[in-house]
Amino acid sequence: MSLREEFLNYLSSKGIQFSPCVFKDEKTIPPREDWDGFVETLNNFFNKNKEVQDKLDEIMEKVNTLISECDFPLSVLQDVNKRLNDCTDVSYAKQQLRYLQNVKKSMEAHSEEV
Repeated sequence: MSLREEFLNYLSSKGIQFSPCVFKDEKTIPPREDWDGFVETLNNFFNKNKEVQDKLDEIMEKVNTLISECDFPLSVLQDVNKRLNDCTDVSYAKQQLRYLQNVKKSMEAHSEEV
């Protein structure tokens, strides 16, 4: 068994799957003594990405609820949609949620004045 096959099998045994086209050059495979650390680094990366995605999902749920509760102008919806599609940063998504909340407050205040 080649070093590449051995490494991919090791990763697979740890629940990490790579495309067969990865690590074609055996020079890119870390030394055996670093394999556990490599797996730990990958797991940390995947867990961090899952945490970020969970936070984004939570924010998007709030955005969707807010949109379903209020008749926002089309231009506001298009703007927020474009911004959320352009950037998947959690803090930026929260900023867009706050923007919608502020527009809603402004619309409610305006309707009370009329």
